[in-house]
Amino acid sequence: MYLNKLNVKGFRCFEENFEIIFSSGLNVIVGENGAGKTAIISAIRQLFQDSESGKYSINNDDFFCAFTSNAVATSSFSICAHFSDLDTKEKLHFCHGQVEQK
Repeated sequence: MYLNKLNVKGFRCFEENFEIIFSSGLNVIVGENGAGKTAIISAIRQLFQDSESGKYSINNDDFFCAFTSNAVATSSFSICAHFSDLDTKEKLHFCHGQVEQK
């Protein structure tokens, strides 16, 4: 099992839908300062934080806000992870809603 694809919208620096594809094995994220490398890692962390442990937190900085004088932050964001090579037991472990069969 591995994280195959991540879709992020309205989170930190990603106003519009942003998709990143990962391959099995080691993946390296490179880019200029301010390109969103840390935001990608933060989005993945948001998916795996346990709300019952008290470590789950979302703050105003997590919502996209343009760099303008009259900017208003988005009211919501979405983070969607796609996994490859999951067996049925793993699908049930990670799924809190619907399981899409392919």
